[in-house]
Amino acid sequence: MSVTIKDIASEANVSWQTVSLVMHGTGRISEATRRKVKKVADRMGYRPNAAARAYRTGRFDCVALVLAYNEARSDLPTGLLYGIQNALARNNLHFTVARLPDDELTRAGFVPKVLRENFADGMLINVTHDIPDKMLDLIQESRAPAVWLNTDLPTDCVCPDDESASFHLARHLIELGHRKIAYVKTDSSTHYSTRERRSGFAKALLENGLRPYLIERSIKFGEQTELFDPLLTGASRPSAMIVRPEDVATVAYMAACRGIRIPDDLSLACIAASAPHFADMMVTSAIVPSDTEGAEAVTMLLAKIKKPEIALPTRRTPFAFGKGHTCAPWQNT
Repeated sequence: MSVTIKDIASEANVSWQTVSLVMHGTGRISEATRRKVKKVADRMGYRPNAAARAYRTGRFDCVALVLAYNEARSDLPTGLLYGIQNALARNNLHFTVARLPDDELTRAGFVPKVLRENFADGMLINVTHDIPDKMLDLIQESRAPAVWLNTDLPTDCVCPDDESASFHLARHLIELGHRKIAYVKTDSSTHYSTRERRSGFAKALLENGLRPYLIERSIKFGEQTELFDPLLTGASRPSAMIVRPEDVATVAYMAACRGIRIPDDLSLACIAASAPHFADMMVTSAIVPSDTEGAEAVTMLLAKIKKPEIALPTRRTPFAFGKGHTCAPWQNT
């Protein structure tokens, strides 16, 4: 049989009201009594009745993390996951995962279904781009507590400040004296960060009277040489490049094969979830603030749970900067 509050009260020789106050962390109970009651509860294997608590408070103390089936549209970095979990734990909450295909994300009634079947008080939505319009409408119409992650919406959203990240990374290279800086993107992502990173890079160069050198081409594995060889060997080779973290090793290897030293002859930087390394060098990076994003999203969602009717302005979390070893002042030789 399960252990009840009355069982603990009898064993600890206190009233059941005292045990209830201890378990809820309320009331003016002496520290000695709290320790005694908790010790007895642990020894007897007491587990709080979540259903009773939910009935009493109207809360499940649970958040649903909503994902799309398509992993590319619901990327879940470890830092983001840990940021969410740690913030929930600090508030004595937990989360469950609801992974749904598009036809369910756009089906009438999907919002109350997610909350009901996952016993959740609100939703963290990690569907980051190519979001169906119908899904947006359903969530808005439901007025359920919901916060979006890593997407570009005007309200109820937490996302990295990608434009600022690329702006400051480009400005760092400009301050090192570089005047021909290439921004190279080699994937076909339609995520909002593509637009914002391009914009931040271009803004930094234009503010300093420089021409943005943008190269955007979707390539397959094995096609890097075709793209990067002209950049590394041409007469107008850039003195610095901002590349995807997936391309760092390729560029570094190709540069070494051509006698181009990093960072003496070519400065290399990227925007990444964590600073990449090659050989014994850490790449100069703007580091995505995934853990901060997760924590900020939980804070916003808790405010929404208290007042579901309010629309909170989108919060853009700043990137960290890893100086690394792959950028150096430009040498006009």
